[in-house]
Parts: sequence; C-alpha cells; structure tokens
Amino acid sequence: MKLLIVTPLFPPDTTDSAKHVKELSARLSKDGVTVLLYGHLPEKSPTINYVCVDKRQSLLDRVFKFTQSFIQESKQANAIILQNGPSVELPALLASLFTKAPIIFMLSDTPALLRTKKHWPAKIIHSLLRQRCAHILDKKNISSWPPPKPIIHPLKPYPESAMKEFEKKWNEYLTLIRQLF
Repeated sequence: MKLLIVTPLFPPDTTDSAKHVKELSARLSKDGVTVLLYGHLPEKSPTINYVCVDKRQSLLDRVFKFTQSFIQESKQANAIILQNGPSVELPALLASLFTKAPIIFMLSDTPALLRTKKHWPAKIIHSLLRQRCAHILDKKNISSWPPPKPIIHPLKPYPESAMKEFEKKWNEYLTLIRQLF
C-alpha cells in the first residue's frame, strides 16, 4: 500500500493540524507514506518520503509546483489523504482529474475551514473538491478523532491514563482510516 498524505502545514508549524498530520504519517509509515507539503525545513522521519514545495516562492510558482508534484506523486499512490486548507485544495481539485487513487478529505483544520467559508472562490473550490473525494473525515463528526498528545512534564507524574486514552483513540482512528482504503 502506498499512501500520499497532502498537507499545507507540517511541523515545525505548530498548529494542531500540523501535529496531527505528523503523527498520522508516522503511524502509517509502515504502509509506505509520502508526505507532500508546503515547507522549507520540515521535521523528518527516516521511514517517510517527503516532497516539499518551498513557501518562499511566489504564489503562482508555489501553486504550480505543488499541483505538478501532487499529480506526479498521486500516480504511485493507492490512496490519498488530503488535509484541508485553501493552499492545497485548488491543486488537489486539479490533480483529482488525473488520479485514480481514492481521496480521503480530512477536515481537521478549523481555522482554514472558517477562512474558506468567508471567500467565495475558496468556497467553490472546497465544494467541488468534496464532490471528487471518495470519503470525507470531519473532525467534529468522528468520536474516535485523536486528541492532542498529552504533555509529559519532567517534574510531574507521567500522565498514564491520558496516554492510554491517546493511544486508544489513535488505534480507533487508524482502524477507521484503513477501512476506507
């Protein structure tokens, strides 16, 4: 199984969605994962292939290169997991015309969804993309959506129950995602 995970944010970005995608890619890495992202120096894992489009380029160059990379990488993918965000949704919509791999649209970036609702071009692109996706995972509708990782503080007791709940939710979530492939 070859997975392509497409995201606008990835650590060192500090948003919850960036952390979520990093954790997801690490947990799915044994399935063969490529992460396509906007970034210059992402945090990397040796078991994951990274394709980075530099954020410092002009908007037109960035979108063109991201779309081109998306189409190229999707040719080898059995499934695509797409993190919502206006900067990846137009390239995803264009690439969806050229790929046969099913797209799982992951709606977990709430601020990006709110920005999309305010701008009619982004709203139209988002709506069209939703129609092209095989599955939509909405954070607010999935009870097994994993919470943020508990903070482990060196001067406080290990948060054992919170870590157990974290692992339980991730296992349920990964089971759900694997069923969609």
